[in-house]
Amino acid sequence: MAPADSDGDLLRRVAERDAHAFELLYRRYARAVYGLALRRAGESDAAEEATRRTFAAIRRSAATFRPGGADGARWLFTVAAEAIAAGRPSEEDWAAFRVHAALGRLPERERASLELAYWGERSGSDIPGARAALLRLASALDGGS
Repeated sequence: MAPADSDGDLLRRVAERDAHAFELLYRRYARAVYGLALRRAGESDAAEEATRRTFAAIRRSAATFRPGGADGARWLFTVAAEAIAAGRPSEEDWAAFRVHAALGRLPERERASLELAYWGERSGSDIPGARAALLRLASALDGGS
């Protein structure tokens, strides 16, 4: 029986787009990553999604693994921890939700003015109605109507 490939060897091969090495790494760590995600996320759907994000990130970033810095398992679980944390709602997510909801309540003309200012990278003073729209948006975010 041949000795098992080390985690570092598998990661090196994953970086070279070796599908078999990725499959071996997945079989070796998927349950452990899922368990970690389930403990942190608290629900199976979120844990499954975090496990998918973890292995997608491993596939994308395997070339960044440096054998001298850490062993393969430690690197893999660092990627997993980042992927799990990325799936948690943050204050930034809440703020983005609030802004999008407030934008959705603006009249179409005002929303279009703000979008033009934002996406067109132009000053609000260059776009008719943008200042009034921005004031209405700020009021909506402060709890006004």
